[in-house]
Amino acid sequence: MKLFKGLLKEIKLIDPTITADKKTELEITISLIIKQLFQQPLAYRVLEVGCDQGTLSYFIAKLLAIFDKENQLLCLTNKMINAPGSQWLAKVSLLSNSANLSLLTTSYDISWFDQPVYDLIIINGNVGFSHSDRVLKSCLAALKKGGSLICLPANDSFLAESFSLVFSKIKTYRITKNLKVLTTTPVEQDYQLILANDPQVKLVKAKKLLCKTVAYIENNLANDSDESLKESIERLIQTEQAINAAQNAFKLPEIKNQVNKLKEILVDCYVGNYQIHQEIQACYVQTFQDLKQIIAVSPEFN
Repeated sequence: MKLFKGLLKEIKLIDPTITADKKTELEITISLIIKQLFQQPLAYRVLEVGCDQGTLSYFIAKLLAIFDKENQLLCLTNKMINAPGSQWLAKVSLLSNSANLSLLTTSYDISWFDQPVYDLIIINGNVGFSHSDRVLKSCLAALKKGGSLICLPANDSFLAESFSLVFSKIKTYRITKNLKVLTTTPVEQDYQLILANDPQVKLVKAKKLLCKTVAYIENNLANDSDESLKESIERLIQTEQAINAAQNAFKLPEIKNQVNKLKEILVDCYVGNYQIHQEIQACYVQTFQDLKQIIAVSPEFN
């Protein structure tokens, strides 16, 4: 209890600008890690996926060193956060012993390890991931049987929803505010296969792609350059493919029809190599507004 209280006092010192919600989230995470370390204090390996400002990295590394100096933390990021002047480097530099901490800069969209070697993996959704499902797959591939997965999806609703949908089918897990926790045990099921083929996960992916495509088109309605047309077409095709992949889980054919109609208008313009004339622009805008209206009244999106 003294250890926990002492660390809580440090939070404001390490991150003076931390919000109340983020502070609560961090406190919960620290308490969960302490419980894990009491069960296995030695030779414990932790992977943090998605380093941002260094606050979480600091407290994980400090906890590991308190229990055993041989415990290891690998921080994985897709940015150069160890450059001079970075907040991450400034915070981890405050550690009295950072020998157990290492950094890997790589893509979030690839599998990082061939073998399950980590006792605990923490996914920091605060950084935002382009493909949350790929991150989950890679984490499961790297997690030991009997290990634990902690997910902080504060700014990534797709990550949170995917986590809930997939793991509710595999193993019970505890949910606290803004925090999803799963403790794995040896099972026969193929996690990655479930993640890839679950229709509800495909539905979530289709919804996310649709929302991103709608946002892009809305920001580029007046832009009829070849580059903008091509990007809009590619996004609409990807969205249409995701909707088709979701099959029966996606119960809104009106949305699929509007997406296809938008795509056909833009393809005609792009292939014909002419600008979107006034009457075509009006049809395109109206089709887009119809799509937004369908989404707005759909219970699947509210």
